Formats: sequence, C-alpha cells, structure tokens
Amino acid sequence: MRLFVALDLPPKAKDSLVDLQQRLLESGVNGRPTRRENLHLTLQFLGEVDKEQTPAICEAMERAVDGMLAPMVYVSGVGAFVRAAGDTVFAQIGGDVVALERLQDAAARALVPWGLRRESRPFTPHITLLRGAAFSNNTLRVRSENFFLSTVCVYASHLGAGPSGAPQYEKIYSRILPR
Repeated sequence: MRLFVALDLPPKAKDSLVDLQQRLLESGVNGRPTRRENLHLTLQFLGEVDKEQTPAICEAMERAVDGMLAPMVYVSGVGAFVRAAGDTVFAQIGGDVVALERLQDAAARALVPWGLRRESRPFTPHITLLRGAAFSNNTLRVRSENFFLSTVCVYASHLGAGPSGAPQYEKIYSRILPR
C-alpha cells in the first residue's frame, strides 16, 4: 500500500487553487493540473507499506499530532521544482510556516519505526498545482486569503486509478486539529 501523510485543504482554499491553476494555464504555463479532490499539502511520503502496518501508522500519527494546533496559512506565490521530465508547479505557502514545520517533523519522527528515512532537503511547504509543465520566470503574483490547515490525514495513493490515469487518493485516517 502506497501511503503519505498530508494536511487536507478547506473547500474555499481548493476553489482558490483551482482558479490559480486556470490562470496559470491561461498564461501559457502548460501541464497536467492536480485534480481538485487531490489538492493537499504533503507532510511526509511513506511509499510502499504493508497493509497490516496501516493501523499502527495511523495510531502513531494520532499520538504525533496530539496537542498541536491547526496552522493558519495563505498562498504567497507560485514556484516550481525544475525537472528534466517537466516542472512541478506549486503554490508557495506563507503564514504559520513554523507550525507546519513542527507538524512535518512530528510526522517524520513518528514514522521512523516503519523505515522512513528523513529527507536531506529542507521541508518546503507547498501545494502541487501542475505536473509536467514548462515554467520559466513566470511573473504571476498571487496571495490568497488566510485559511486553517486543520485536518491531518493518512492517504493511500492508488496510481492510475483516477480519471485519465491520475492517482486516486483514499483517506484512511483523519484528525481535526483545534484552531
């Protein structure tokens, strides 16, 4: 089972991000948009995990986020991870980034018993908008309204199971953080 831990987005934030995707496409940035229902902020990717371990992983996440508050954030810009096979265009996140880093660190520490190796790259809180894009020096300026990221989830990713071969995400655990 292919798992990841993420923060789900409130509906208004998803609406705003879908509008941003459309603006990017209309400005000439081509690429495959992330489906609305798949928009999220990844805290930790686990990869392939035995299905039998899933309940223990969900329990570990429950303990890891206990006592944490939902961070208030906003979209602060647009950036890209440049890749030879096409860029990954993302919404940059501003606001309570320190709280996001604490959540990400707690998730990573909780998942070490399942063989998770910490990334050598620093955590960059972002929401993927387009994949396989050509993004070069785009001057699109954006800033969204503030929103809370209050739902921590463990998702199973089923590659190619969604429309047009897109991944389909199955929520197998969620916890609402207080504001």
